[in-house]
Amino acid sequence: MRNSILPGVLVCLLTSPLAACSGASATGPRKLPEAMDDRCTAASRALAAAIADGSQQPFLLTQTGAPGQPPLTEAQVAERLLTAKPGAETWVIARGGSGKSRLAWGLEALTCGRRMTFRVDVGLDLRAKLEMATASQPALARVLLAQLGSRPGEDPAGQLRDELGDAPWLLLLDGTDELTQSERRKLAAELEWLQKAEFSQHIVRFERPGMVDVKVEKAPELELTLPDMTCAEADAELARRFVDPAALKTARTWLTAHKLDRKRGGETCRYVHMSTHRDAETLADLAQDGLADGAEDTMPMDPVRSNIYAVWLAHRLRGVASTTEGALSWLDRITAQGAVDKREPDLRLSVNRCEGVAAPGGGESGGACRRLMQSPVVRKGEVSGVATLANRTLMDLLLARWLVKGQSDCALLTSATGEMASLEVAAMVASLPDGRRCLNPIVAAICSRGIPADAIIGFVDEAVPTGTRDAAFFALAGEHAHGACERGVFAGLSK
Repeated sequence: MRNSILPGVLVCLLTSPLAACSGASATGPRKLPEAMDDRCTAASRALAAAIADGSQQPFLLTQTGAPGQPPLTEAQVAERLLTAKPGAETWVIARGGSGKSRLAWGLEALTCGRRMTFRVDVGLDLRAKLEMATASQPALARVLLAQLGSRPGEDPAGQLRDELGDAPWLLLLDGTDELTQSERRKLAAELEWLQKAEFSQHIVRFERPGMVDVKVEKAPELELTLPDMTCAEADAELARRFVDPAALKTARTWLTAHKLDRKRGGETCRYVHMSTHRDAETLADLAQDGLADGAEDTMPMDPVRSNIYAVWLAHRLRGVASTTEGALSWLDRITAQGAVDKREPDLRLSVNRCEGVAAPGGGESGGACRRLMQSPVVRKGEVSGVATLANRTLMDLLLARWLVKGQSDCALLTSATGEMASLEVAAMVASLPDGRRCLNPIVAAICSRGIPADAIIGFVDEAVPTGTRDAAFFALAGEHAHGACERGVFAGLSK
């Protein structure tokens, strides 16, 4: 079965699993280059299999600027992209760990047989090439030509034009949140090159809240949001993890004892600390850790976001460091080795950087670094001997610690945090004790970017312990608030 049939089947499966699905239309898609054809066939078959076995859960996305409209299914989004305007952009906004990469993969499978579709994992496929890019040899051109099965020559723009012709095509950019701000600027230059070359691409950017801003960037043709998990979805994740009812009940008791099943306000039930699939998986890991025989329960009784991921990380490094702070301080030292002009670390964990700092407890650095590189804390990078942290939320934690340690003045910390743009980074900074003292200016800076209070409250809720929210806290917050947005954030937090 070739890819010209599979996308039609997939759309039918995603929209009406019980219906009788027919093949693609008689007109069929334009013939793909062999490398793209093979890639499309593999993606389509893999998605069909994932839908059939239930491992690919359905996505529902809300459309910005369309209040009251029903959410769009994954298949409906794919159909919108197939008719999207060349030269324009679509933004998909979702928190780290919510399934952006799975969604990007699914959209590739649903569109690639009907419109040329490139899916680029920026962190893995593009990041290293950005360092070597030049005006005549753009990194993005090299990646796109590689997917087409062509070697880049002296004129990559001309090569791409010959390969693509005038037909519209899609570029799905995933993993941009793993770039540093200097790398994001290089990526912006690459995209500017693509626009000026006047290809017929439509770019789909998968971004985290706060990473793109219409005040400083071209507004998208379509902006979609992948909502946070509902309580029912999070409960289902826990039930899949703890199949035995007694084990599930015990895990829930542990979560309740640590206030980790606290709910937000609002019409739809959502947990404060289980906004994404990654959050639910992390809390399931921690519940299992906390219930293990002889395990020391190191989770605070009134935790915030930084506590959750710090304890998870430390538990995975128990063979290296005996305490949470020991593990984090060691990673802090490695992180500092990757700072660029003392402004931003690149968060790569190379063997050389690791062996260049003292191991926890005065141990042998070589052995500690080998255990780090073999642990679930990291995943392999594009370059041999270089790894990255296993997910973006762990990167947020180390980046927040680096920011707070480097800036004792609230104005400087707020400015440095604002440069990172992400609301998740800001929440992680505010969840650290030395960052929380700057909560008011951090909230004010986010509000100044035009982000509404309702979109900020949940992030602040994750960062502030419930035990500190007394009358004095809210009185001080209100006293320092200078606008309706700031006052709205703290009013929402008080509820």
